Amino acid sequence: MQVNRKWKSDYDRLKLKCEEETRESKSELEKTQAKLADTETHVLALESELIRLATALSNIEESSLQAKNSASQEDMEVVKQQVNNDFMH
Repeated sequence: MQVNRKWKSDYDRLKLKCEEETRESKSELEKTQAKLADTETHVLALESELIRLATALSNIEESSLQAKNSASQEDMEVVKQQVNNDFMH
């Protein structure tokens, strides 16, 4: 009987240890899942900001190209007028 009590005592001690480790593991898992959800939110926010900035940059580049083309066309018109004036006189 003494052996059975010892085994039962060892079993109960190991069972409590296992239950405590399980609780700690579940708690750590919950914390990790919360961090993951928070990180996913940040990634989505950064992705949205990146898209917004890329769109703004694209619009700026298009405006810049249009302004350069417009200026180039105006310059060409001035040059044409000057050439026409030079040949007319």
